Amino acid sequence: MPIFQSPGGQYVISGGNFVENTYNGINGLQYLQQAIAIGASHDSAERYPPPRCHPETRTSVINSILEWVADFERICNILWLYGPAGAGKSAIAQTIAELCEKSKQLGASYFFSRMVSGRNNARNLFSTIAYQLAQSIPEILDFIEETVRRDPTIVNKSMDVQLQKLIVEPFRRLPLAEGSKWSMTIIIDGLDECQDEDVQCKILELIADVSGSLPICFIIASRPETWILDVFDDDVFQAITNRCELHHSKSLDDDIRTYLQSEFTRIHHSRKHRRTMRTVPKPWPSPAVLDDLVSKATGQFIHSATVLRFVDDPYRRPSEQLQIILDISRDPSSSEVTPFVELDKLYIGILSNSHHKELMLRILGILRALILHASTRFSAQFAFMEKLDSTNDILRLVEQLLFLNPGDSYLALRDVNALVYIPDPKAPRSPLRRDLYFFHASFYDFLSDNKRCQDLFVRMPDIQADITISCIKMMRNPPSNAPVEDYFGWIYAIFHWEYHWSRSSPKEDLLEQLAQLDIVTSWMNMILHIDIPMTPDRYRDVLSSIHIPDYAAKPGGESTHLDVLMEMPPFMRSPAHLSWDVMQPIFLRFLGALDGSFRHYFERSADYKLLLVLLCMSGPKPMPLLFAERGLNVSRVGVEAILSPVSLFLHSNGYFGVKVDMLWQFLMDPLRSMKFVMDMDVHTDAAFRLLDSIDMLDSESCKPYFRDIYYSRCASVLSLAAKSQKLIDKLNIVHNHIADYPNSMSPKFPELRHAAVNYLKRCDNAPELLGEHWSRLGHKHHDTK
Repeated sequence: MPIFQSPGGQYVISGGNFVENTYNGINGLQYLQQAIAIGASHDSAERYPPPRCHPETRTSVINSILEWVADFERICNILWLYGPAGAGKSAIAQTIAELCEKSKQLGASYFFSRMVSGRNNARNLFSTIAYQLAQSIPEILDFIEETVRRDPTIVNKSMDVQLQKLIVEPFRRLPLAEGSKWSMTIIIDGLDECQDEDVQCKILELIADVSGSLPICFIIASRPETWILDVFDDDVFQAITNRCELHHSKSLDDDIRTYLQSEFTRIHHSRKHRRTMRTVPKPWPSPAVLDDLVSKATGQFIHSATVLRFVDDPYRRPSEQLQIILDISRDPSSSEVTPFVELDKLYIGILSNSHHKELMLRILGILRALILHASTRFSAQFAFMEKLDSTNDILRLVEQLLFLNPGDSYLALRDVNALVYIPDPKAPRSPLRRDLYFFHASFYDFLSDNKRCQDLFVRMPDIQADITISCIKMMRNPPSNAPVEDYFGWIYAIFHWEYHWSRSSPKEDLLEQLAQLDIVTSWMNMILHIDIPMTPDRYRDVLSSIHIPDYAAKPGGESTHLDVLMEMPPFMRSPAHLSWDVMQPIFLRFLGALDGSFRHYFERSADYKLLLVLLCMSGPKPMPLLFAERGLNVSRVGVEAILSPVSLFLHSNGYFGVKVDMLWQFLMDPLRSMKFVMDMDVHTDAAFRLLDSIDMLDSESCKPYFRDIYYSRCASVLSLAAKSQKLIDKLNIVHNHIADYPNSMSPKFPELRHAAVNYLKRCDNAPELLGEHWSRLGHKHHDTK
């Protein structure tokens, strides 16, 4: 028994040596327990209920792994279970762990989780495995406890030290009977969810170093991330590793069908649904619906499990829940409900962890756009393409559309190869080799739904606009004396730019490129010079095939900029040798789309009449905001709030006024602008408010050249104003003000004087004397200069 107790723990004398039994009042195993990830084991409460294989599913894979575990003559002590996200790796690992525990072959299990603190890093990996080994193998417990007792800081040391001291050395001290054969299994799931790629690879290397010297077999489950695949492809690993790939097959579809059928039957008979399901006929769902769900799962249990969790909501009718799933399959935006929460978490987690997130999202969007647009004309017209590898073709085309270097697309997508299958570009083609594809069919839906993918949303009209921009740039600068694959983008641009334009949003960059595009030399000649002469009829045929995007029907949103589109692009101007009747149809369709866009933005105004007055006060040239503030009796913020619906058309930096004449033409044409026309009543109100702000000419904030702008605009507005007694009275007040403050006049004042005289002549009820006063106003001060 102990003869004394130290402040930090208890000691006994054994053979003349002091031996520590406890550290800070607890023994070695208890101390080790404080440094483990308790929730990482297969039977932890933190993971309850864990994902596991449904009975009678995955039997082939499970039996194959169990046979390997039970084979004491096996050459390889590491098994890599791998497959894409959602393929059921964790469920298989959980099932194997439970079966090995029943047969007393489970040494330890560790389930990484990217989203759970303590299980998303390797800090406690080997200490946790050592603790579980001490529980499952009583003979090794004393050796592990002794290691911790001698050096409690072991729990804070590096992975390689922990592996050696807590696992390898205790096993070597086990007294094994000669000829005895036994083995325990350690299961590590979700290796790819451990933080830091280098750490993941280090774990594999450490395990490989010790696997041949321990009576342990390791099962490691992960996605086939590039860096993990690189390790397993190493010659050393290939010699000591068995592989088990979870690929899509007919038997896997059968397993999913069995799983779905069994679970739907359970739901149908469930006590919590007995009132809502008793009138639902059997079989439910129908075989056709079941086939559709199996097809949608594309060999991935995660989709089916998510569907079943959604349908099994205890507070909703399962039949209605299933219908929501079926509707979403057809149209992702058809429901406000989000049944794929778990699946979305998976996708968001993978995409958010990409090292090239922005570029990766652009590539995924372009891939989706290219897949949606079947390029049959492209392949048919250029037969040499068929001799090349289709995956290389697609990714090289993407790289050219984004002006990337060869291979950049592979680098950008390497972080998401759990979602997208990308064959090795260096591997030879063979019938067994698969081309690029998305692993999960619902991944398309996810990327299209801003409510599901949140800030990762890939807006397809913007992607189409980006592709159009690239096509225009490539048509202007075709490659020369280059390898044939460098022409992919140029050829694609010639034949497909208009398809993408017709489906694009009016992004500012796109509109700038359209404004610079000479359709005759940059596009039509490329098509027409091949076999067809450039006749007016042929021009008409080609032009009529252009589908102008209807931005009114699908507006581009707050970030839309139409200012460049408002200037007629060069390709809308008739070439000298073409008559107007050739160009008129395309121009009119262009104008209709443009007018619809204008009307869309004016509809957003809370008071479009006041907005029209304010625009009328400005005119098409920049106008200082101070006159608007005084004329409307509002603050700078108030003026900006009125202008906000059409702010993208306006000048800034203390001025307002439209940037381009075509908007002004729209506002002045009642056939085009309809109720948004800038008519005489609008001009009357605008003239009154401008004249009402004349006192601002004498303010300190009014710069001298502001007076020129003011008098010119007053003159223009007044010339189109309707007869109004209110405006006549205001002209009388303004006359008296200018007479009292002649220094407020400028060289542009005669324009206002002329407009005021003409206006008063038009008004029958205007005093003749007032007109005479205006006609003499300012002559002495300015006209004699």
